[in-house]
Amino acid sequence: ETYRELLRFYQVRNVAATSILRRAQRLWEITRDSNDRHLWEVLNKYFEPASSYPRKPNEWRPSLDFMRELWRGAGGKDPAFGLKLAEQYNMEDMESGAADVLLEIINRGDPSSRAVTFCIQMLAVAKRIEEADGIIARYKARLGNDPDFAASWARHALRTNNKAAASEITKLSAISTLRPFLAGLLYARVGSTEQAAALADQILAELSERDVPTRDLDELGTLFRELGRADEFEKAITRGYPAEVIQNLRDRPRRIRRR
Repeated sequence: ETYRELLRFYQVRNVAATSILRRAQRLWEITRDSNDRHLWEVLNKYFEPASSYPRKPNEWRPSLDFMRELWRGAGGKDPAFGLKLAEQYNMEDMESGAADVLLEIINRGDPSSRAVTFCIQMLAVAKRIEEADGIIARYKARLGNDPDFAASWARHALRTNNKAAASEITKLSAISTLRPFLAGLLYARVGSTEQAAALADQILAELSERDVPTRDLDELGTLFRELGRADEFEKAITRGYPAEVIQNLRDRPRRIRRR
């Protein structure tokens, strides 16, 4: 009861959110009552995701267990807070935990496109490929033309080398909403070289602005060699990327040949 009164006092006096959350967590650690509506209201009001790196010495952050249990109990798996909780798991490099929270949101029914898309991304990073495939199959009819869903689906299809999925995406109107490099890779993966070539100038612009993930540079290099525009690709990445990234990209074919 002392902690409960102290928590109320902190709220009235507008004490820093971290101190309020710390008292709320301590009260939960004493009672282990995850159905406490007051604690849930405090958590829901004051918690915001925050990067864990770099963490200052002695910096306190609310426990993920504390937040998850209150969210499940008193919070009734509120979708909006669940997204924030999943984001915190992601910031803690616990992608599988983030995916579990997002699956709980999805399984409550009628999830937002953000929850579905984020879930696919977290499942993919956690290498839970079959589950990601299942979520895509479950929602592609409803969300296939949603730009964010299409982008996550495209990325997953490329990562898993799923040519059937890549072909399916290229037939959707959402293909026009994808980033040029991503659409180009999809077209290249299914052998639609002409469509990929039509995006080449836009992809070069993205490369010059360092606006393409480094993990995609190797496959894009292959595409531009097939298009007879390898020199332009080299110039674009030279403008956009650090020397060590470019050198690693150039060394990779030699490493593959040595194998």
